[in-house]
Amino acid sequence: MGGWGELASARVAASSASCQPPPATIEATVSSERPPQSGLAVPSLWWAQAQFDPDSGCLIRRWVAYPDRQRIDFIVNRRRWRRLDYLDRYRTLNQFGTVARSYSYDLQVLDAKRTCLATYRCQFQRSPPRCRVAFGSLLQQYLPTTPASP
Repeated sequence: MGGWGELASARVAASSASCQPPPATIEATVSSERPPQSGLAVPSLWWAQAQFDPDSGCLIRRWVAYPDRQRIDFIVNRRRWRRLDYLDRYRTLNQFGTVARSYSYDLQVLDAKRTCLATYRCQFQRSPPRCRVAFGSLLQQYLPTTPASP
């Protein structure tokens, strides 16, 4: 797990996240529900899911990797995602995004209805890759707020 320098390496985008639609045909070869019969899967997110899920394994319902698009879709429990404050959402997205980046994949966080909740996208043609974090437009609606003290 990285320190503050790694946490700050991804910029938070001012705009809301925009997720890519699912492929017209199923081209996923690796998913949380279909581990490989032999050898290691690329990308391999089982260990990261066990280590970084902030809700003891209840936040992430499943993940699907699309090698042709270099993208991983995380399907999360929306109710549990909404319970996370901004820093927990950022930390979770950055931790899993860092793992995805190590495989040269982008990451999308979606709910079961495929509503885009967050993205972690990188420009892999740069060295080192430049990555951006963006949150869906629903972020402000669900973040707990407290009034400023007078």
